[in-house]
Amino acid sequence: MAGCWGEPAQTVAVAAQRLADVGAVQRSPLYRTVPLYRTEQAQFINGALLLETDLAPRELLPLIKSLERQAGRAISAPRYGPRALDLDILLADSIVLHSADLHVPHPRLHERAFALRPLLDLVPEAIHPATKRRLADHLTDLGSPELEPIGELEVSGTVWGGR
Repeated sequence: MAGCWGEPAQTVAVAAQRLADVGAVQRSPLYRTVPLYRTEQAQFINGALLLETDLAPRELLPLIKSLERQAGRAISAPRYGPRALDLDILLADSIVLHSADLHVPHPRLHERAFALRPLLDLVPEAIHPATKRRLADHLTDLGSPELEPIGELEVSGTVWGGR
């Protein structure tokens, strides 16, 4: 799904550039994945951004929600449906936080290969702070979900290599 910032790879690049205002950003390769929950829709493009920042998760949340809206995400869009940009705080060091509007680590991270695989591309030895298990072990538990690496993408003059 194309948003205000263009196709998915371009949208991720713009989001990463804007997040660079608050810290250093690294991007994972992108993966084409089958949708979960609402399966009667087009495939998704998934990846991960690693943001090194001094912002606490609660301080980061309004920024990422603002980026989603700027990218064209409709507030009224159905849950698990197509969206121009979906940013979640998957992990924040070893923080475990549960509140009405924010859960860190993401409560279903360990169930979602589309989140684990790109995250592991950035932090291969990451430990899930709630389960105390390696993220790689959680990914192994999921078997062989359908994740298609996307090849080399040209994004704003920068080659973003998929695997």
